[in-house]
Amino acid sequence: MTLDEAKWVSYRLYLRARDYFDRQQPREKRILEYLVTLRDTAERSRQLDAAVTPGPTKFSDSHDYLWSTPARLYAVLDGTLRAWEEMNAAAAAKMGGDAREPRKVRAMREIKDEIMRRYL
Repeated sequence: MTLDEAKWVSYRLYLRARDYFDRQQPREKRILEYLVTLRDTAERSRQLDAAVTPGPTKFSDSHDYLWSTPARLYAVLDGTLRAWEEMNAAAAAKMGGDAREPRKVRAMREIKDEIMRRYL
């Protein structure tokens, strides 16, 4: 086996392991990770509707069909945002300044507000 072949095999094993571990994450976390990546708020709302609509939970090689309840999504968001706020407060106290809020955190706050407004 040449060095290039060994690199290719190692890379393929890494990708397979990463995909496996990603699929072991809780479905609420996976849904929220996807929703946070969407920048268009209208598309995010449509996908949020699809995420809370009960349906089959199927897995294929290319797609996962996941759904969850609004209460569970809200609980995961609330816990994540609370942990981030505590961590950020501790870091700001050490650094003596206030950092900007990352885009993902802003998106999570928007999703949390939308879940509260529309479903709870």
